Amino acid sequence: MNIEIIEKKENPLLGRVQVKFLISHNKEPTPSREKIRNLIATNLQAQPSNVVINYAKPMFGVNKTVGYAKIYNSKEQALKIELKHYLKRNGLLEEKKQE
Repeated sequence: MNIEIIEKKENPLLGRVQVKFLISHNKEPTPSREKIRNLIATNLQAQPSNVVINYAKPMFGVNKTVGYAKIYNSKEQALKIELKHYLKRNGLLEEKKQE
């Protein structure tokens, strides 16, 4: 599995780096959000808990996935700024169980 950063933009006002990425996964299924977060974190020297993936869309007919992610300076910054459904999808916020 290989990741390529297509676009990288610093956003110092919100304390994050915004990236568009392309993952080539030959003869492998589409990677999970957790694998993508770990790939981005190791590629950009960040903690996986600071990475929030907005979307990861597999391309039709080829073994590639394109997506958009944000790498925050801290997990607290991500919890303060990001929408709750993105935090739940990325496992940074636990869902409340209804009784």
